[in-house]
Amino acid sequence: MSRHMSLHFSVTDQHATYQRFKSILEMCCEAGQKSILAYFMFGEIRIDKNFVRQIKHVERDMRKRFRFSIKYSIICQREQINRVNLREAAIMGFKITLMIDDMIQLRKFRRLIKKIERYVPGSELYVKNYTRLTADLITYYKCHMPLRFEIPEIVDADFLELFDNWVFLKDHPELGNYTDLLKVILLNEQCICEYDSCLGRVLSVDSSGVVYWCKYNRAETAIMYIDELSSFYECFKNESFEKYLDAHYKKRERCKAECNCFRLCQSGCPLRCDINKALFDCSEHVYINAINHLAKKMRQYIGSGDLTLINESIRKIVLNVIAFEPFSDFFKLCREEEEF
Repeated sequence: MSRHMSLHFSVTDQHATYQRFKSILEMCCEAGQKSILAYFMFGEIRIDKNFVRQIKHVERDMRKRFRFSIKYSIICQREQINRVNLREAAIMGFKITLMIDDMIQLRKFRRLIKKIERYVPGSELYVKNYTRLTADLITYYKCHMPLRFEIPEIVDADFLELFDNWVFLKDHPELGNYTDLLKVILLNEQCICEYDSCLGRVLSVDSSGVVYWCKYNRAETAIMYIDELSSFYECFKNESFEKYLDAHYKKRERCKAECNCFRLCQSGCPLRCDINKALFDCSEHVYINAINHLAKKMRQYIGSGDLTLINESIRKIVLNVIAFEPFSDFFKLCREEEEF
């Protein structure tokens, strides 16, 4: 049984989403899930502040019968956040992920971002287009809210250049894409979906009520309509899931035996497996170049001994590494003659 369960809901009808959340949460609790992450992705509608209260009401009812922990996040555009009571959302334990098209829009939304920073700590900004992000980050971003951007299909020079520049932006915020990778490389942490097998850990419900076993809601990952589900385990008893599970298991076993990067990438996303051949080809994995590049750079930065020049979010991770150096696989890899 998985340690964490990630639930994703596409919201176009708030009452329907409330009912779907109640149904899925009850199934998870009945199956013994103890740690749950719930994401609510709002489309064209505005967020009614009563929605937050209804979701928390479901949680309180479930706690009368089950013991579990749950964290919430609202993912929305600028237009949907107008009616959110940020103070109430923070009190209720909700985080906000504000999505914008590009960094230039920050000039319009700077006040809103500072307001979210003030009332809902732990929230983050999500940028859909990271082109020119290096220049725009320096020019426009004067806030401290952690930032994340959409991962490209392949790791190109811009992705690596952005990391090289961001490292030395001391007063700029955390870039979640890189800090996640650094935690995997330096601290042996494993994050849901991208860096560990998420199969059996994710359920997603789209706006029409179809349930998927992947957050990307691809047609081949569809299970059935939520009203037809009778139990949590029924979500993962279908031919599509079993094919991907088998292919990913074979790929993980081969990677584990043949590749010293397995501890870092965990064989990548299951949807990238060839379900017929379970191909072993790290060049197809979107993160392999990034892992190589970041590991090489971090060996240089840590080896220099001067951590005062680097970004604060990286410095905190590095200090943890130094404190627990004997337990870090990264330092073992540093001592190996063979490069990643």
